[in-house]
Amino acid sequence: MQPEVTVVIPTRDRPALLAGAVESALAQTVGAIEVLVVDDGSAEPPRLARADARLRLLRHELSQGVCAARNRGLADARGHFIIFLDDDDRLLPHMVERSLQAIADSTLPLPVAALSALEDVDPDGLPLGSIRQPVSLPRGRPEAPGSSGPTAPGPHATLVAPTQVLRAIGGWDQALRAWEHTDLFLRLRPACSVQAVHEVTYLRRVHPASRLSRDLPARVESMQRTLATHHAVFASHPRDHARYLGAVGIAWLRMGDWRLAVSATTAALRIAPAHPRVITRWLASLAGPRVWALIDR
Repeated sequence: MQPEVTVVIPTRDRPALLAGAVESALAQTVGAIEVLVVDDGSAEPPRLARADARLRLLRHELSQGVCAARNRGLADARGHFIIFLDDDDRLLPHMVERSLQAIADSTLPLPVAALSALEDVDPDGLPLGSIRQPVSLPRGRPEAPGSSGPTAPGPHATLVAPTQVLRAIGGWDQALRAWEHTDLFLRLRPACSVQAVHEVTYLRRVHPASRLSRDLPARVESMQRTLATHHAVFASHPRDHARYLGAVGIAWLRMGDWRLAVSATTAALRIAPAHPRVITRWLASLAGPRVWALIDR
């Protein structure tokens, strides 16, 4: 029987974390799912702890990056809808059921994807007091002031989208090594509505292990590529453009490059001179890497 939903889990050299992610995907209250683990060139191929007809393992012999691993899963997916679960995170058991119900009940223009609330937890799964809520966005409609603008809605990891829609927009940009969700949502928005589910369905683990979002050179490179690729969209949303440039500046500051940090935050200030966050980042860049390191700590 064709599964209703495919859960794609990219992984590399983190077998202990992977096991929990797989179990959370297989524990969904909706049984018509498949789980694709895409091993992106681990030194030791992962061994799946349980045999389940819904579970498959795909492998890249050499690492090609998380976006390539996700695209491998997208190409092999048999489900009508698809979810991308990081190997260090967990789905709550009702995640698929609540997302599919929200999509079915949505009055937004078809096709429709779903985003649900995301909660940050510590390595033991205990709440850290941070919950990110999504917003509903009709397909192709400019975002309302105060919403997420052209960039990715906050709980981007909770996306449940029609598989064919993601294939039609080209999947993930494999040139991006970090912050790749912004580019995906910029290309998804004209093709698909997003229905918000204001219920936590996804646990994002905050732990000492490496996350791509902490790779500062990769972050800067990817953000600059996204700005260049989608310059027209950012130009029509100046506040979001300024916030994004400010984030680039802070990344430069964390890398210790004072000159590039000031350049990026000053450009952001010219675009949105009255935006409090933009002003704060500009002042932080003027203070320099040493002062920012104290604040950042």
